[in-house]
Amino acid sequence: MPRQIVVIILAGVAVILSVDAAQTDSLTSCVEFGGSCDQHRSCCGENLKCDQSITFGRYECKEKAKLDDSCRETFHCIDILHSVSTLGGACATDRDCKNITNAICIDEKCACKPDTFALTLSACTHVLNSTCSSSADCGIFASHCFENKCQCISDWAPLTDTSCAKRSTLVYCEDALECGEPWHSKCFQNRCVCNVKHIAVSELTCLPTLGGNCWRDDQCMTDNTHCIDFRCQCKPGFVSCTNDRSCCQGYDCTLENAPRGGYGGEISYVCTPFNCIKEGDRCFRNETRCCPGLTCVNKGTPLGGYKEFDIIECTKS
Repeated sequence: MPRQIVVIILAGVAVILSVDAAQTDSLTSCVEFGGSCDQHRSCCGENLKCDQSITFGRYECKEKAKLDDSCRETFHCIDILHSVSTLGGACATDRDCKNITNAICIDEKCACKPDTFALTLSACTHVLNSTCSSSADCGIFASHCFENKCQCISDWAPLTDTSCAKRSTLVYCEDALECGEPWHSKCFQNRCVCNVKHIAVSELTCLPTLGGNCWRDDQCMTDNTHCIDFRCQCKPGFVSCTNDRSCCQGYDCTLENAPRGGYGGEISYVCTPFNCIKEGDRCFRNETRCCPGLTCVNKGTPLGGYKEFDIIECTKS
């Protein structure tokens, strides 16, 4: 590699320097790839950065930062990361999820670490009775780290592994957080009530129905649902029916009973397969396609009719 001889006059004394021509354009220009750099001698072009060499400990010009590399800002190095800000976002490594508290990359999506749950879409926190080192690890309202376990504070009791509520006022409330998980319940007129699309499974606990908030499949109370993208949704092969209150497998659900005047009382629906033969409709002998609770019955020959015109229809068993 060719070298240049550079002469510098300092205080009347000539100083001769041998400089690698491939590393430096000139004393007044930028430094090429591999050359030494500092705050006074910057790297050439936009594709190089001045960074400290791990091998030699000096600063030299390297390739400019790419995604997940370090970049040069003045003379200091900072990290630039492809970061995801919400749970469920696409990721390649755990580092992509670093902006979400207690999240890691699972199946190419940012998800909560084991023994944690989604407190918000951008933060996971430890469940009750999980290991902790300080109270900062325990994000559940009214919880703290006691004996290296996340536990409810004094005068508060665990409702589930993800919420605490006041022992003395489990129904009365002044703030939504007093009612446990804000995803599932709220404080309304000083009473803890379930959110829309949630039902009370006990005096103290609300859980989601179809369309409600969730982070685990076992929270979804509607049959044939699972938790997808933090909502209880119908499983594959099932569709929403009965005004989005249940999931049916290829069934047609119609109103069977309604209270008089439209107020109070029980409203019930009946679900039948789409392709079944309904009550009173004609069927063939030995027909097996009558709707549930019906059988194909020969009601006899019409008066003055012929045998081939027998009345055969689906009738209640």
